[in-house]
Amino acid sequence: SGFTAMEVGFLYTFLMAGMTGGAYTIPVMADYFQAHVWAAILSHAMSSLTMVLFYITPRGRFTVAACIMFVGSFFNGGYGPLVDSAVFQICAKHKTRTNFGQIRLWGCVSWGICVYAVSFLMEILNSVDVMWLAYSVLAPCASFFSYLLLRAEFPSGKKGVRRGGGKESESMLSSIQRFAMFPLTVPFMSVIMTLGALFATLNTYVYIWAVQDLGASYQQIGIATVVLNSCEVMIFLFSKRLSTRLGVHGVLYLSTTCYGIRLFAYGYWVSNAWWLVVFEPLHALTFSLPMASKGALTLSNPTTAPLHHATHHP
Repeated sequence: SGFTAMEVGFLYTFLMAGMTGGAYTIPVMADYFQAHVWAAILSHAMSSLTMVLFYITPRGRFTVAACIMFVGSFFNGGYGPLVDSAVFQICAKHKTRTNFGQIRLWGCVSWGICVYAVSFLMEILNSVDVMWLAYSVLAPCASFFSYLLLRAEFPSGKKGVRRGGGKESESMLSSIQRFAMFPLTVPFMSVIMTLGALFATLNTYVYIWAVQDLGASYQQIGIATVVLNSCEVMIFLFSKRLSTRLGVHGVLYLSTTCYGIRLFAYGYWVSNAWWLVVFEPLHALTFSLPMASKGALTLSNPTTAPLHHATHHP
């Protein structure tokens, strides 16, 4: 890519900063203008456009790449909560027929199939252009299916929100104040920041490290991803039962512990790329379990999940 490891870290910082801003701003604007469907579709289109710009950017142009990364992740960050919100609300309406985990697991299935297929072709053709070609084919499909999903939840293209903005604004501000004054806010945010740091460390560098230091092939990475996604499918399939049994604290404890195991193994033990197949499936416990639990716990109390509080995970 023409970037140093430090520059890759900075690019990831721009990515997360953009996602954080977009995840709040775009859903709030969609609420304000009551244009949820088109806000999501436009966000996805802009995110896809920045991917094209990123592809044609000359190698090593850090400043240009950072700007593109920020803008693209801003729109991608806003797209996710809108889609997640529609899924949450559809699940809430059909509790007896489905749950969040049973829907979300299909994302893991498609992820595993596509990653293995693309990595296999990249290995055979010895070209990373296969990845960009796959994205150009799949991005319009994602927009189309997202449109169908959002129209199913928002037939008029929008979702009605409560009037009387002053009262609602006061309620939101008071909620923020109560959260800030709550005694457990500091330790809770400390855990969240720790998990975020662990997530960023692993997901920014693990495959770069695997290719450059362990000599991993694209196919080995594809196989590790398929095994990982298979484990994620099982987590999402039984997410409701697991989250009920473990509770919020149990999920956080288990997730943090598994992050530690992965970092220790990669830092001090793993010296062969095939060990990725063993340790990458722990991603199902470090990422998928908290995400599935969020869905299960949110839907157990739908009043706690308004559109602008929905969250999105890579």
